[in-house]
Amino acid sequence: MSLTDVIASLSDGTEYTVTRTATGAYTKGRYTPAASTTLKVTGMLQPPTVIESGRALQVLPEGQHSREIRILWTLTEMFTRTPTNDPDTVVVDSDTWEVLSVAKWIAFDTTHYKAILARVTLP
Repeated sequence: MSLTDVIASLSDGTEYTVTRTATGAYTKGRYTPAASTTLKVTGMLQPPTVIESGRALQVLPEGQHSREIRILWTLTEMFTRTPTNDPDTVVVDSDTWEVLSVAKWIAFDTTHYKAILARVTLP
């Protein structure tokens, strides 16, 4: 059985809404957000192991704290924060989660992605 089949079999069929936004720009000192796009992805959502939780908390941006981490396995590539893009956000049960890190897995001639998500709250 391929990892694609595992993701499909363990997924409950839920489609998650992903919002992808490029970084906005400053014009005359005012921030203008860039346009965002939304897409639907199917995947398998699971809680992290203890080790993954600790590692994920270490990669949070300065000034942000989170107590809740989830892992989303999907066939759709997810993106983290870069100098030109804000991180992808995923809606899970009406809550918004931010993509902290992504690992690419290639197995059985298929590419899979393991995205670590965090519900981020300000202190």
